[in-house]
Amino acid sequence: PPAPTVTGPAIANPTPAARAAGVEVARLLNSEALTLGQSRKMFDESMPKVLGADPNFRIAETAYPGVTAAVITAMRPVVEKAAIARLPDLWTRLGAVYSGAFTEAELGSLLTFYRSPTGEWMITQVMEGTDMINLLAKGVADPDAKIEGKDLTDAVTKPGIARIAGSMTPERARELMRFSTGPVGRKLVPLNPILLKTAADWANAPSPEFDK
Repeated sequence: PPAPTVTGPAIANPTPAARAAGVEVARLLNSEALTLGQSRKMFDESMPKVLGADPNFRIAETAYPGVTAAVITAMRPVVEKAAIARLPDLWTRLGAVYSGAFTEAELGSLLTFYRSPTGEWMITQVMEGTDMINLLAKGVADPDAKIEGKDLTDAVTKPGIARIAGSMTPERARELMRFSTGPVGRKLVPLNPILLKTAADWANAPSPEFDK
């Protein structure tokens, strides 16, 4: 059957327990550990390639050998500190989306799945599959460019799905199928664009410490 259409929060006044559960779902999917894992991939794998291909950095590297690596090393703690400090705001924003779309019982089902071995494996696979090359290239080409939901789809969702598909066992495939075709899993599909836009808005929000 077709998945229900979700255009925004459908539950006008979520209970405090539902709000807390929504934040917990967001925290599980965007934890400090996962954020640092994505940062590791970005700084160790993607950024050297992106800056190495940038004409300005090529010129700088010729004049000052090692400057690209020095810039990456200097940026890393600043970016990671700012990202970790801002995570509670992301959890709150995403939590409001979850608690506005799912009942307290449904949020409990989401938490049960994401805390299961298959759910934890799926979350890890998405993190490990993250590919920031195109997103970083966009930022290098235009530092004022805004992140869009599509950018996060290309950087996180699509490569994450590919990694899941490439390493999935038959047992995990069955468990994912049961979850995704159930009432809670089916509601997630149309909610994803809203979640991605919310995350993009968070990424674009001013961060005085990071800007400095």
